[in-house]
Amino acid sequence: YLLEGNPLYQVNHAAGLFSGFNVEAIESTDFYKSAFPARYGGRLSSVVDIRTKDGNLREHHGNIMLGLTSGSFNLEGPLIKDKTSFNLNLRRTWFDILSAPALAIMNATKQDGADKTIARYAFTDLNLKLTHHFNSHSHAFAGIYFGRDYLKGGSKSTDENDKEEDISRLRWGNVMGFAGWSHSFNSRFYSNINVAYTHYASKLQRNLKEQNDEKQTYYQTSSLNGIDDISLRTDFNYLPTTNQHIRFGSQYIYHRFRPEYSSVRSSSDATLNRDNRNQQLHAHELGIYAEDEWKLNNAIRLNTGLRFSLYKINNKTYTNLEPRISTAFHVAPQWSIKASYARMNQYVHQISESYINLPTDTWMPVNNKFKPLCSDQLSAGVYYTPNKNYAFSAEGYYKWLNHILDYKDGYNYLSSFAEWENKFTAGKGNTYGIELFARKETGKITGYIGYALSWNNRQFDEINHGKSFPAKFDNRHK
Repeated sequence: YLLEGNPLYQVNHAAGLFSGFNVEAIESTDFYKSAFPARYGGRLSSVVDIRTKDGNLREHHGNIMLGLTSGSFNLEGPLIKDKTSFNLNLRRTWFDILSAPALAIMNATKQDGADKTIARYAFTDLNLKLTHHFNSHSHAFAGIYFGRDYLKGGSKSTDENDKEEDISRLRWGNVMGFAGWSHSFNSRFYSNINVAYTHYASKLQRNLKEQNDEKQTYYQTSSLNGIDDISLRTDFNYLPTTNQHIRFGSQYIYHRFRPEYSSVRSSSDATLNRDNRNQQLHAHELGIYAEDEWKLNNAIRLNTGLRFSLYKINNKTYTNLEPRISTAFHVAPQWSIKASYARMNQYVHQISESYINLPTDTWMPVNNKFKPLCSDQLSAGVYYTPNKNYAFSAEGYYKWLNHILDYKDGYNYLSSFAEWENKFTAGKGNTYGIELFARKETGKITGYIGYALSWNNRQFDEINHGKSFPAKFDNRHK
């Protein structure tokens, strides 16, 4: 996920039921699952590139939305008319407020001495963007993104003689500050410069307290995973002719990882008062790209590109070249064929202990033991547009995956203070399938219907006795 060209981590609210972005704040969203342009890198599966709205330069506008599950507030307008504007968006869920009466009634109906249930969930996100226009050729912008989730659950004893409280708390989210400058040198050449700071953190903590007439004890465990990024991105666009668009640029990211931090505290056993303070890992990531989008004639379009990526961590440096090419052939007025090839590299692994994506997923950087993830993807499709009302397509793809990480069989028998590298193993995978799509785009009734048949497999020497198995991303029929 990219916000203003800068990566975010774990952006979904409520395990993916809500987007991590307020729709009112979004200007545009580009989604790529194949035919990746060279300007994108760092992930294997897909890219979601989100740009936020500038504020209105002449008038103030706002709206408030109160829904069944959440509410939002939006305000935009000029700070200096025709020069400087702002756009503010705030959203919050009502889950904790709505559930409180039901929870109170449920606890009130319980018999004396029964444990009370404690539960709360809420999320908040904020977008703020300031834009200043120096002249018709140049403008600057700065902004903040804040997204945070809070989950609390557990039980509390009502017995006055033997009190017990067992509560777990989970917090996760991103904070980003960004600034940029866009300048048009002339009608054919323009540039964008962007700097950003991103902080991601996920913390799970459990507190167990017991109190009786004789003593009071407590037991606390916590685990933390976090990333801090400082990034600088430059993009240049050159249009030598109306049929050609050349892009080139670079991005540098300084990463500071805390892959896994665990702690245990206990009042009854001093030997448990210990931390697993893995050293912070510092990494440097660089990407340089160039791509050429060219309309050769009315029948052929071509996009070629090359990306150079570099990653340095613990005195180990990885470099890779990532070629990209996509073509479109209009073989007849109503028929076209498209094909693409892309190589991608990823230098940070997202590791999950479950078959759904949770904020407890761990982000692990590559190191001397584990190499960067790498994929090669081929895709091709046929597209038929009989008239302006209907469109049909059939597209197939195949992707090879290497150096994928996952937990070893039996890793949970290792001590929670074991080095995180010893819990994982590297392997390979492949994913392939076909997608069929039909659209009706005009008229009183519009819509689409689609079907995908796909496979997603993994193979690790230290998992499932080395046999291939369907990955958690395997979605055979959709």
